[in-house]
Amino acid sequence: MMTSVEIKRSFAKPGHQRVLKLRGDAQQIFVNGEFSGGSSGFWDYTMYVNPYMVVRPEGHYTKHIYVNSERIASKIGNPEDFGAGDPTGQGDAVGRKIKMEEVVEENFNELFGNVPEIEQAAEQELGMSSGSTEPEQNSYWFTSDHLGSSAFITDGSGVAIQHLEYMAFGEVFVDQRRTGFGTPYKFNAKELDCESGYYYYSARYYDPRMARFLSVDPAADLMPSWSPYSYTFNNPLKYIDPTGAIPYPITIRSFHPGKTFGGGFGGDSRGFSHRSSAISRISHTVIADAAAGTLSYNSENTSSSRSHHPIFGSDVADPKGYASPPSSEGNTLSFETGYAGKNPLVPSPEINVEAGLSITEDLDAGFLTISGSVDGDDFPNTEAFITDPSGQSVFIGGDVRGGNNPLELRGGADKRIMDVGFQIKIDSKGNFQNVIYKGQEYNIVDYNNMFIDKNPNPNNDRP
Repeated sequence: MMTSVEIKRSFAKPGHQRVLKLRGDAQQIFVNGEFSGGSSGFWDYTMYVNPYMVVRPEGHYTKHIYVNSERIASKIGNPEDFGAGDPTGQGDAVGRKIKMEEVVEENFNELFGNVPEIEQAAEQELGMSSGSTEPEQNSYWFTSDHLGSSAFITDGSGVAIQHLEYMAFGEVFVDQRRTGFGTPYKFNAKELDCESGYYYYSARYYDPRMARFLSVDPAADLMPSWSPYSYTFNNPLKYIDPTGAIPYPITIRSFHPGKTFGGGFGGDSRGFSHRSSAISRISHTVIADAAAGTLSYNSENTSSSRSHHPIFGSDVADPKGYASPPSSEGNTLSFETGYAGKNPLVPSPEINVEAGLSITEDLDAGFLTISGSVDGDDFPNTEAFITDPSGQSVFIGGDVRGGNNPLELRGGADKRIMDVGFQIKIDSKGNFQNVIYKGQEYNIVDYNNMFIDKNPNPNNDRP
């Protein structure tokens, strides 16, 4: 008796980033229930060269375009689409095809020792273009919701060709298509494997129908009160899980310490604080995972408390934040992030804050090292802090800017307001123990009190 099954294999490099996915067939012969022999072979592959380029057989590729960390477009093509110019810089179409296949073979050899013979897949199955003299014909643009999930896909002329809606935990609820094209990047902009129906989250796979990851969280011991298979603390409408692992949130906030400022506008009436409930003119949070080499951000994590004025009324500002694609080397993550926002009640310059930070996590040595700088305006105050898996926070910095004049906002983030450089002692679960700052070791409370006890409003009475 012969059986035939489809083979699906996926391989990742250190850091949980998948580099190769293979598909193929296998035949097996059994005699009286005993295995007698068989054969197998791979007929399709997907090579993840880097975050911007995905290569398939015969030099077919998908090129991704990002703004900060958000994918905004995918361009699909093959070697014949490019004429004299191409994404690899390797001469004519034949040379480009050979170069792409060399890259695939080199990466496969590094992982497994030899590359299998792979048959050319049908173009209609891959959804690829058939080749033309025009450059990069098949471009598709993404419009996302607040979780980063693909909502509308438009072609190069702006016509909507796909509309997607989701159940709370990511199962596709609506999938309307005008053409045969369908993006695999759906919930949270993660790739939905057509072979398995699971989303790929770097550290592990996620089943949206079960609302569960398929394997244990690699950092499950950091939060023992939660299931190691759970997704975003069972709150998928608010949170995202960028890698399937547990990272560190970093929050930067602009606040005015007085009760009022600038002719009656309501201030935040407080000192420096790392409480999540503290009000501010702008609050901005990114989530860094140094071990996985990822940085997560969505627009819902940049917000503003309500503004008040006795004449101009009350409203909530709509600040805009960003997070650049991070660079990762070993357990060190480097990135840029920041925000801009203005008074919603009257025309005014923007509050601007720009940060460049590096985080190194060494669980073996028991240290989290944070360095970098923060630039901003001469108004208002700025505070920044990082939070561990247990919910304990440590200040990254706190900057005092005196005065009540919002006109100090003119000129953008052109002043250095924080120089960052310190270490946090962490336990095996990543939780904070002590802080080493300027050569001296502090417990968490004493270190944070250096900021909490700082006079936030030296030119006026403390609120």
